[in-house]
Amino acid sequence: MLGRAAADPLSHYRATACYGWFMESVSQRELRNNSGELLRRVAEGESVLITNGGVPAAVMVPAGSDTRTRLVAAGRLRVGTGLILSALPDAVQIERSSEDLLDEDRG
Repeated sequence: MLGRAAADPLSHYRATACYGWFMESVSQRELRNNSGELLRRVAEGESVLITNGGVPAAVMVPAGSDTRTRLVAAGRLRVGTGLILSALPDAVQIERSSEDLLDEDRG
Protein backbone atom coordinates (compact mmCIF):
# COMPACT_ATOMS: atom_id res chain seq x y z
CA MET A 1 0.00 0.00 0.00
CA LEU A 2 2.87 2.38 0.66
CA GLY A 3 4.08 1.92 -2.91
CA ARG A 4 0.71 2.91 -4.32
CA ALA A 5 0.35 5.79 -1.88
CA ALA A 6 3.72 7.17 -2.94
CA ALA A 7 2.69 7.14 -6.61
CA ASP A 8 -0.80 8.56 -6.04
CA PRO A 9 -1.85 9.30 -2.46
CA LEU A 10 -5.52 9.29 -3.46
CA SER A 11 -5.54 6.04 -5.46
CA HIS A 12 -6.52 3.76 -2.57
CA TYR A 13 -9.74 5.52 -1.61
CA ARG A 14 -12.73 3.27 -1.85
CA ALA A 15 -16.19 4.27 -2.99
CA THR A 16 -18.93 3.77 -0.44
CA ALA A 17 -22.53 3.23 -1.47
CA CYS A 18 -24.91 5.35 0.52
CA TYR A 19 -28.47 4.65 -0.63
CA GLY A 20 -27.34 4.41 -4.22
CA TRP A 21 -25.18 7.51 -3.96
CA PHE A 22 -21.40 7.02 -3.97
CA MET A 23 -18.88 8.98 -1.99
CA GLU A 24 -15.23 8.52 -1.23
CA SER A 25 -14.28 6.98 2.09
CA VAL A 26 -11.00 8.01 3.72
CA SER A 27 -9.44 7.30 7.08
CA GLN A 28 -8.60 9.98 9.60
CA ARG A 29 -4.93 9.50 8.76
CA GLU A 30 -5.58 9.97 5.03
CA LEU A 31 -7.54 13.12 5.84
CA ARG A 32 -4.59 14.48 7.82
CA ASN A 33 -2.03 13.57 5.14
CA ASN A 34 -4.08 14.70 2.12
CA SER A 35 -6.24 17.45 3.56
CA GLY A 36 -5.45 19.97 0.81
CA GLU A 37 -6.50 17.61 -2.01
CA LEU A 38 -9.61 16.47 -0.12
CA LEU A 39 -10.68 20.04 0.64
CA ARG A 40 -10.25 20.97 -3.03
CA ARG A 41 -12.46 18.06 -4.09
CA VAL A 42 -15.10 18.88 -1.50
CA ALA A 43 -15.09 22.52 -2.59
CA GLU A 44 -15.77 21.26 -6.14
CA GLY A 45 -18.90 19.49 -4.92
CA GLU A 46 -17.84 16.01 -3.78
CA SER A 47 -18.73 14.55 -0.39
CA VAL A 48 -16.23 12.47 1.58
CA LEU A 49 -16.91 9.94 4.34
CA ILE A 50 -14.26 10.11 7.10
CA THR A 51 -13.63 6.92 9.08
CA ASN A 52 -11.87 6.41 12.38
CA GLY A 53 -10.65 2.86 12.88
CA GLY A 54 -12.81 1.74 9.95
CA VAL A 55 -15.98 3.16 11.54
CA PRO A 56 -17.75 6.08 9.83
CA ALA A 57 -17.18 9.20 11.94
CA ALA A 58 -18.08 12.20 9.77
CA VAL A 59 -19.07 13.33 6.32
CA MET A 60 -17.39 16.31 4.66
CA VAL A 61 -19.76 18.16 2.35
CA PRO A 62 -19.31 21.41 0.45
CA ALA A 63 -19.82 24.57 2.50
CA GLY A 64 -23.20 26.13 1.92
CA SER A 65 -24.83 22.79 1.13
CA ASP A 66 -28.54 22.80 1.75
CA THR A 67 -30.07 20.53 4.37
CA ARG A 68 -31.20 17.97 1.79
CA THR A 69 -27.67 17.60 0.39
CA ARG A 70 -26.18 17.18 3.86
CA LEU A 71 -28.77 14.53 4.83
CA VAL A 72 -28.22 12.57 1.61
CA ALA A 73 -24.45 12.71 2.13
CA ALA A 74 -24.84 11.43 5.68
CA GLY A 75 -27.04 8.57 4.50
CA ARG A 76 -30.02 9.83 6.49
CA LEU A 77 -32.15 10.68 3.44
CA ARG A 78 -32.75 8.64 0.32
CA VAL A 79 -33.18 10.47 -2.96
CA GLY A 80 -36.68 10.05 -4.37
CA THR A 81 -37.52 8.25 -7.58
CA GLY A 82 -39.12 11.24 -9.26
CA LEU A 83 -42.79 10.44 -8.69
CA ILE A 84 -44.99 12.09 -11.30
CA LEU A 85 -47.94 13.47 -9.35
CA SER A 86 -50.07 13.93 -12.47
CA ALA A 87 -49.91 10.15 -13.03
CA LEU A 88 -51.65 9.43 -9.72
CA PRO A 89 -55.35 8.53 -9.82
CA ASP A 90 -57.90 11.13 -8.76
CA ALA A 91 -58.86 11.25 -5.11
CA VAL A 92 -61.83 9.09 -4.15
CA GLN A 93 -64.90 11.11 -3.19
CA ILE A 94 -67.12 9.64 -0.47
CA GLU A 95 -70.33 10.91 1.08
CA ARG A 96 -69.44 10.03 4.67
CA SER A 97 -66.66 11.41 6.81
CA SER A 98 -63.66 9.29 7.71
CA GLU A 99 -64.68 9.64 11.35
CA ASP A 100 -68.05 7.99 10.61
CA LEU A 101 -66.34 5.18 8.68
CA LEU A 102 -63.91 4.54 11.55
CA ASP A 103 -66.73 4.55 14.13
CA GLU A 104 -68.63 2.00 12.03
CA ASP A 105 -65.53 -0.16 11.58
CA ARG A 106 -64.67 -0.13 15.29
CA GLY A 107 -68.22 -1.10 16.20
